[in-house]
Amino acid sequence: MKKSIILAVMLLAFMFNVTPISAQTHKSPMYEKGYKADVQIGPVIDSDYTLYTLSTSHGYSFGNGLYIGGGIGLHITPVDMGGHKTRYQVPVFAEIKYSFLNRLVSPFVDLKAGGFYDYTLGGAGYMIRPSIGVDIWRFSVSAGWDHNRFRWQNGGLGNPGWHVGVSYNF
Repeated sequence: MKKSIILAVMLLAFMFNVTPISAQTHKSPMYEKGYKADVQIGPVIDSDYTLYTLSTSHGYSFGNGLYIGGGIGLHITPVDMGGHKTRYQVPVFAEIKYSFLNRLVSPFVDLKAGGFYDYTLGGAGYMIRPSIGVDIWRFSVSAGWDHNRFRWQNGGLGNPGWHVGVSYNF
C-alpha cells in the first residue's frame, strides 16, 4: 500500500513536472525576488447586500517578503440601483503586501488603495482595503475591511463591508 502511494505521487509529480516543495530553496513565493502576480476572488459583505469581486495584481517581490504592485478588478453587485438590476465597478489600485515568514505557511498583511469607476451609474470614487491573511504556498486566504466611496450625477454612496478573498499567486 505504501509503495502504491509513493508511486502515485511520483507519477503525478512527473506528469505535471512539479518540483517537490521540500526540494525548493524558497518555500514562500514572496521570498523569491522578481515579478509576481495573483488572481483573487471573493465577496464583500455589508449590512445591505453582497458584492462579488475579481481582481488581478502584478508587481515586484523584493525577496524579503515585501511585494509592491498594482492591479485592476471587477466588482459586481446584484442590487436594483438607478434603474439597473446589477451594478458594475472597475477598481484600479496600488498594493503593498508583507509576508512574515519564508515558510510553506506564512501570515501576511496587505493594503490595496486606489480609485474606481462605477460603470453602471457613471460615477468615480476611491477604495481602501486593508487585510490580513495567510499564504499557503501559492495560495492565499485573506479577510479585511473594504471601504469605498463614489459620486455620480445624483449623489454619492459608500459601501463599507468585510472582504474575504482567496487568491492564487504566480
